[in-house]
Amino acid sequence: MKGSDSSGRGTSQKKLGDAKGEEETQKRCKAILETIAPGRVKYWPSGEDYYINLPGGGGGHGFGDGGAWWVYLRRCHDGRIAICIYPGNTTCQARAFFKRARRHEFLALVGKGWEIQPNLALNDRKFFLQTCGNKLSLEQYFDYWYADEIRQVRREENGFEDFSQRLRALRLIGAEDQRNIKKHFVETKRNFMNVCPGFELVFAWRRAEANRLDRDDQFTMAVRCRADEALGTWGQCL
Repeated sequence: MKGSDSSGRGTSQKKLGDAKGEEETQKRCKAILETIAPGRVKYWPSGEDYYINLPGGGGGHGFGDGGAWWVYLRRCHDGRIAICIYPGNTTCQARAFFKRARRHEFLALVGKGWEIQPNLALNDRKFFLQTCGNKLSLEQYFDYWYADEIRQVRREENGFEDFSQRLRALRLIGAEDQRNIKKHFVETKRNFMNVCPGFELVFAWRRAEANRLDRDDQFTMAVRCRADEALGTWGQCL
């Protein structure tokens, strides 16, 4: 029977330094996540990578009182190995995030090596519109949504159009986003729009550094500590 050691490596599991290609790298990432959160690692077919399903995050169904659903560990296109977290990915998550987030600690993650980008999305059931035209700084974006009501917008009385004009005037979306709102909401039969003002958080190691840490049985702990570092700023944990 094959066992596993504290580094998340089965006896036949290759470490990052020995992994060749995307598939072997992702298998190693999966093994690391399974060591951190046994029984809670899932596969995302669209991205072809693995994530930890967070307690209270909703299990991928939009419910739960946590600020985020998932913690990914993946190989980036530039070869780096990265933790990726997406707090505020639904309206409920965004409400929970901004209710609990400690502003100074969250924004201070940037100084600790985290890359944080605003990630405003609009959705209706299974339809998900990702916006890309935000011009506000990270601090301005955080402060706006912290102070504003995070809500569901209804179609009635030009609700979609008025809301998109407001977002554009505030520089939270751009012209392309506004056209997409018109196409996918205004000109359809959709009756509501869920507003999801989230973030994308990325902490990435250069591949050589990740390989070294994994060779020395330190990478699993590094991933765990970095993920908890970010999650803890809004009161969530692995």
